[in-house]
Amino acid sequence: MRIAAATAFACAVFSTGAQAAASSEATPGWWDSARAAAAEASIAAEHAIVLGGILVYRHRHAIAGAALGCAAGSALAASPAVALALPTAGASLGAAPAAAAVGCGLGALGGAALGDAIDNPEVP
Repeated sequence: MRIAAATAFACAVFSTGAQAAASSEATPGWWDSARAAAAEASIAAEHAIVLGGILVYRHRHAIAGAALGCAAGSALAASPAVALALPTAGASLGAAPAAAAVGCGLGALGGAALGDAIDNPEVP
């Protein structure tokens, strides 16, 4: 719901610049067409940056929790496979990448859930 409101707000605020760039007179020639296309691309990029910044700001703890959870989960999951490398003569090292990937996924989910609770404290 908040994302839709933020998108509507950003479109309302920035629509005048896009309309002004789009409604400029089209003169013949490839150079003017290229300049008009570059101006429209620049305006679209600014809109994407603003909307992306809003999303990152609103979910910053979930993003950080997911990153930290992935790092901690992969280290925790791969540790037993690496620790068993000496007694098994290296046979357990083949399981380390898969264990790290699973640990990263589970840790990221847990970290994002904890971070989301900080981002949205009113949601039970």
